Amino acid sequence: KIKNVGDFAFSENGLMRLDVIPQLENVGDSAFAYCASIEFGEIGESFKALGVACFDNCEGITGVTIPSCVEIVPQACFNGVDLTSIVIENGVKQIKASAFRSNDSASIVIPQSVEYIGEYAFYSTKLRNVRIESQAAEIAQNAFYVSRRLTLQVYENSTAQDFAVQYSVKYEIIEEE
Repeated sequence: KIKNVGDFAFSENGLMRLDVIPQLENVGDSAFAYCASIEFGEIGESFKALGVACFDNCEGITGVTIPSCVEIVPQACFNGVDLTSIVIENGVKQIKASAFRSNDSASIVIPQSVEYIGEYAFYSTKLRNVRIESQAAEIAQNAFYVSRRLTLQVYENSTAQDFAVQYSVKYEIIEEE
């Protein structure tokens, strides 16, 4: 079983399909960067760490689920990837700078476990709806591309509401259940 893929291991090599993702534990920095046509299934529950820019500009990836076992989505992890579906499970704690920059997803849910969202993390002109379930997440100034089409769903008196007010982002209050 392959458990680790090192830094720059397959960067820019034209790899088309990655079938070992479910058994991997660690993917190094830029391990698959610029493998434009690469596709893969879901990230397995055995994952421990994704490297910086590990899937940077891998345009063939259209959807990703970040499982709860991955605590940090590193810088530029899925930057420039044509993601139409992003699922982040509760358990993820940090989403670093440019992690999902320039994706094609129209909506996303940020789970309550997230404590930090870095600059340009979701900087995308196609993002329309972001539900932020975390009430105390630190959100960097340019975490989202602010357009009049973007709406944040936030809890009242949360740091996400403070962010929306401070940066003039349209928002809706999530009703307590």
